[in-house]
Amino acid sequence: MIKDREGNERFMADAEAYKFAEQIKNKILNTDSEYWILIFGKTGCGKSVRAQQIGYMIDSTINVDHVCFDKDEFIRAVVGAS
Repeated sequence: MIKDREGNERFMADAEAYKFAEQIKNKILNTDSEYWILIFGKTGCGKSVRAQQIGYMIDSTINVDHVCFDKDEFIRAVVGAS
């Protein structure tokens, strides 16, 4: 169960997602590097939810403003990050 800043349980993620998020978090913290994740699939299959779950497990300050929902948003985010 993933909790918000106030400690309220918000949503669940499977053990595999937790393991993946921990590996990413450790890599970022131990090597001071970036980590890009691409999640793809058909419309409505849960890509955005999975991205938010993984993002929150890595950094609990993340919010929906950090999630790109189409290629144009992604391009703007990448260009704006440099």
